[in-house]
Amino acid sequence: MADRLMNEYAAPLDQLLRLGEVDFGAPWRDYRSLGVGPEHLPDLIRMATDAELVAMADEEDADEATAWAPEHALRAIGQLGAVEATGPVLDGLDRLRDIHDAWVEDLGDVLAALGPGVLPVCEAYLKDDSREEMCRYVVAEAFRKIAGAHPGERGRCIEILSGQLDRHDPSVRTLNGFLVGTLLDLEAVEAAPSIEAAFAANCVDETIAGDWPNVRYDLGLGPIPEPRRVVERRIAEREHGHLPGHGRPDLRNLKKRQKQARKSQRKRK
Repeated sequence: MADRLMNEYAAPLDQLLRLGEVDFGAPWRDYRSLGVGPEHLPDLIRMATDAELVAMADEEDADEATAWAPEHALRAIGQLGAVEATGPVLDGLDRLRDIHDAWVEDLGDVLAALGPGVLPVCEAYLKDDSREEMCRYVVAEAFRKIAGAHPGERGRCIEILSGQLDRHDPSVRTLNGFLVGTLLDLEAVEAAPSIEAAFAANCVDETIAGDWPNVRYDLGLGPIPEPRRVVERRIAEREHGHLPGHGRPDLRNLKKRQKQARKSQRKRK
């Protein structure tokens, strides 16, 4: 493995194999000061999406510094503003999302660093039904970060996210739930009609960002909704003919799922 890496990643990229763990929350390292430039983009893409190299993070006897090389390569791509790398990097997401959480967490920041030029490729990925649902969510989350880094693109990002909801695809209810959560993060009041229609079409997982009354309230467009327990009980009673106080569904696990899913969706904020 070491011989392959040294042969494939010659100077100056061999330095990325020795930098070690990235410092999250701190300014990115200046990779250009290491001699990394646009001419190294093909090798940077290969390093950033090298599944064998990324997998070293979970190998007990692997060199820890080397295992972080893909993360450094990914950041270097963002720092170079290499928009043309967006497609190959997103193709890498399909292979890497279950291997290295840090790589996935950083992807949105890298796409934001690349700038608005990534939007067409990211939009195509979000709409691609052949991609895994959670990979599409990772890309959807990137739109929030792009909008934050480039406020002039906020409207376009909301339009793309709303457009996916407008498809009313019931096969991706989880993705749609996360899309609603992302739109809430963006305070996208203008997306309310699309969100309401998606809930009406029953294609949104309500355990992620809440049901429509809760979302409407969070957007500042409606009254405080009834407590979730009351709403769920009434639905169950209406559908199953149960009398109040008898045969109520056990909502303990539902509330736990809601809290965990919402926390997971919010932690990237």
